[in-house]
Amino acid sequence: MRISVLPAAFLGLFAFAQNAHAADYAIAQFQVNGSNSYQYLKNAVPPMFNTRLFAAGMNEPVPTQDSLANSASPKSQKEAQELRKKHKADYLIYGTVSVIGDTASLDVSVVGDNNYFWQKSSQNNVNNLLAGINAVAGNINQEVFKTSGAASAQARSTAQGSSFINAETGAPSTNYLNPELRYQGVEENKFRSQTQPFESTGMQVADFNGNGFNEILLGSENEVIIYSYNDNQLKELARKKLYSSANILRISTFPHKGRNYIVVATCDETNNDARSYILLFNGKQIQEIANTRYYLNVAKTSAHGDPELIGQNADATRFVKGAVFRINFDGKNISKGTNLSSLPSKADVFNFTYVPSSQDSGDVIAVIDDQDRLNIFSTSGKLLSKTEEYYASTANRVSVTRDIGGFVSQEGKIDASYHYVPSAVNVVDIDNDNNYELIVTKPLSVAANLLNNYRNYAQSEVHALLWDGVGANLLWKTRRIKGTVADVKIADPNNDGVLDLVVNVNTYPGTMGISKIRTFVTLYPLDTNNINTDAINFAE
Repeated sequence: MRISVLPAAFLGLFAFAQNAHAADYAIAQFQVNGSNSYQYLKNAVPPMFNTRLFAAGMNEPVPTQDSLANSASPKSQKEAQELRKKHKADYLIYGTVSVIGDTASLDVSVVGDNNYFWQKSSQNNVNNLLAGINAVAGNINQEVFKTSGAASAQARSTAQGSSFINAETGAPSTNYLNPELRYQGVEENKFRSQTQPFESTGMQVADFNGNGFNEILLGSENEVIIYSYNDNQLKELARKKLYSSANILRISTFPHKGRNYIVVATCDETNNDARSYILLFNGKQIQEIANTRYYLNVAKTSAHGDPELIGQNADATRFVKGAVFRINFDGKNISKGTNLSSLPSKADVFNFTYVPSSQDSGDVIAVIDDQDRLNIFSTSGKLLSKTEEYYASTANRVSVTRDIGGFVSQEGKIDASYHYVPSAVNVVDIDNDNNYELIVTKPLSVAANLLNNYRNYAQSEVHALLWDGVGANLLWKTRRIKGTVADVKIADPNNDGVLDLVVNVNTYPGTMGISKIRTFVTLYPLDTNNINTDAINFAE
């Protein structure tokens, strides 16, 4: 029986793949009729629909979906068609949310080729708007995309079951780093730890106690915890609580006299002042070695140099002030060193990294700007490239008293806004071809960049970008990861001799943000001994 059933199932799946109705869709900003307290829905509703419509290989958003957050909702079918054509979408989804009292009315329209028009309405209690979105999304899948619920679920399951994809879908089966990169993967090609009961603010992997084995360090809101990682289990070794009003912004590490020191930069929420610590793990406890009122970080100050300890002064109005400077550390004391005068004006202590280049354009500096976009500068400070995509977004924030020009969150007070500190950009040459990859986190919701309560994502990815002298091009990316990628590293945390893509993920608290956020670590083993890049065309 098994021999006859398996081919039938395979043929059925093949027929499904042949007949599936693939569609590129775009979702416009929704118009909201109601009080100011509901205006956030105009940018929050589209990602909710996207989560329910996306089916890998079948129905996917257009590459320019993120930019629609800045486009007003179409006021007519004609405007909708024009917007659809502009974004080269098969379908454009738009609509209105009207809130009257406790009732939320959802009116959704879809336009397509040949003057296609579809419309559906739903009415629910305002606290149960998600039920209306679920219902209408199901209608769109069945009536517009002609996709059954089972088919969509199968496509999502397939997408989530394989964790890496290359930029080109028709690539050959040659292995590149991880079999999942070639659509060959199964769940055995990645490993996940158990969850921890807090939201992570950052991660580092290093030999912190000097015993020759790597450990994983995770940050919570105001603590750092060191774990060993064995058999997919995080075993706590030590933890250090900083102070009750601490808000961790960045965790980094640097070697000094044969030991790996921990650098934790925090903001004191009571007075918005910087407070940074240098810590050391002695195998039993995490000791405080020094502290300062500077923001501290560890970064390369030249493309081919070693990472250095750097700092910058805090400013309650604009987050930081003055130049980024080197920090002198003698094992006990911290003092200010020379300024880094060659950095671009957009660079601050947390958002830049030098990138060695094999191109004629020379080495460059990568900077995540206030809008979470990746900028590439020459070492002389000239802007060479800027992405439309958002990268390295986190919920780690500092309150500032005036708008600094980036995406900020207004929380009931006209002068209450926040500067968000990006996650670190990793610069590595994984495949040893003298081309350095930029390993960055990629959020999949623009609403989270605009609104504080959407800084926690339903889905994320990890991207590897390659600077080619013209732009930062996609080399490979993970498949969609459920939750927010808080941090990513290339390291060997389980000490098996195999380099891993180490991904720290925070769980999604739900649309209403009421579920408790937890964190876990996922490892993707990288086969760096059997890489054939010649067989891969990395062009999108």
